[in-house]
Amino acid sequence: MKIRRQTRISSEIPTVSMADIAFLLIIFFMLTTVFEVEKVADVNVPRMQAGHGKPKQNIHVTVTPDERVQIGEEFVDFYQVQPIVRQRLAENPEAIVILRGDETSTYRFVMDVIDELKQAGVDKLALATKEE
Repeated sequence: MKIRRQTRISSEIPTVSMADIAFLLIIFFMLTTVFEVEKVADVNVPRMQAGHGKPKQNIHVTVTPDERVQIGEEFVDFYQVQPIVRQRLAENPEAIVILRGDETSTYRFVMDVIDELKQAGVDKLALATKEE
């Protein structure tokens, strides 16, 4: 009598090539996905002629290397910064204060000027830098 060996059929799913399949699916979906540009309605926007409206005058504050403060084109004492800037902001509340500090001026003095500007009511302050 011959004894037959029963061969079992593996009920496991081969996972060796799963990473390959996942990678191929990712590539497939990336290549077949259609990216649509946002479609905007064709609208004729109104045109404006130059010169209409009040031009925005920014307030330029400069700190020199010898710790002097210049507002616009005039040099002022440190204690005059706050009232002058407050007056110019009252004339033009939309103005942006642009602070230009020399790279050799002390950090402490520049911070003192910024504190004075904040006490004058400056909400919009920009620090000017050079592009390298």
